[in-house]
Amino acid sequence: MASYLGEYSATSMVSSHEEPFESTRTNLVTRIRGSRVKIPDLKSLLSHWPAKIHPQVDQLEKHVQTTLESIFTHPEDEDRLRKMKESKLGLFTASWYPYASFETLCVLADFCVWLFAWDDETDSFEFSPLADDFDSATAFRDQTISFIRQSLTRRKPEGTTPTTAPRLISCFEPVGAVLYESYNDDQIKRFMNEIVFFIEMCEEEHNSQQADCLPTIEQYMQRRMGSGAVRVCLALTDFASGSVLPEDVMLDDSFQIIWHETNIIISDMNDMLSIKKEIEQSQVDSLIPLLFLKFGSVQAALDQATRELSGSIGRLEAAERDILSRYSTATAETQEKIRHHIEACKIACTANVDWSLVSGRYKIHSASMEDGIHMVL
Repeated sequence: MASYLGEYSATSMVSSHEEPFESTRTNLVTRIRGSRVKIPDLKSLLSHWPAKIHPQVDQLEKHVQTTLESIFTHPEDEDRLRKMKESKLGLFTASWYPYASFETLCVLADFCVWLFAWDDETDSFEFSPLADDFDSATAFRDQTISFIRQSLTRRKPEGTTPTTAPRLISCFEPVGAVLYESYNDDQIKRFMNEIVFFIEMCEEEHNSQQADCLPTIEQYMQRRMGSGAVRVCLALTDFASGSVLPEDVMLDDSFQIIWHETNIIISDMNDMLSIKKEIEQSQVDSLIPLLFLKFGSVQAALDQATRELSGSIGRLEAAERDILSRYSTATAETQEKIRHHIEACKIACTANVDWSLVSGRYKIHSASMEDGIHMVL
């Protein structure tokens, strides 16, 4: 993984040990807050990649609202339910997987609801005590892994009964039931591995946030490759499309680069677009504040992240050319499946930035990035 981290691992590493004053979180928030910045036009970087939305997005949004209301039923959930509804998870799902059937899309939306709600449960100081209780959060994460593994295990020991779990774990159950029936053993193993990686990196991130020192950029990016859940969502591409790629293709080095660069692109764009929200919440364990320590200004940090995005786009497209060339003698069906999966990765990138601009989650509320987005942090 580290070999694909570009300049982050080579020239942009931040040592909190070497810069004790700058690396204290309070001082860093103080230095960044009030900065006037311009987020560059990220959409223009991806303008040559496909962007689509499922035509039944409005119907899907109604399904999402109903699902959320079935989970957050307590009076004390009112604010959380409102904010989850403002996140536009129907649009998120319809943009990420526009090629899925509507029935499949509803399952994917249920997964996205679970994913976002579960993530907030462990890192939102606003909604959950677990964010400030590492031991309890660790137990919650361990219980999640056990529950999902049991949901997807084909050969359960005789006499096994379903494990009872908190609502923000157990609401994964209907998704698990469908994947259990739809996926083969390799697909289930891959999805489970990505879920475990996601949860383990969330735990490392949580632990790091409670430490005195900030992570280096390399440490942060290695965790971010899991905690951002991009790979988990990519592992559902087969389910969304209803097709199965040969295992040798999935394990191909170039194919793994495509997944990794997709992860970098989406994670970096999220960190850029969420900077205002994070500074408002005094959160600096993310890419732009760490780059700020290296380059001396938030604008320089954003510009460096943009250069890294361009590099990732180039590396993804180079890997695409390589794998299509090497599989040019494969069956027409296999070649088409490879093209579709690569297109799905590109769609995920355009979908994520388009959704981020209008979702209430990042407080941007602008569908356009023409001439960039100006903001005061």
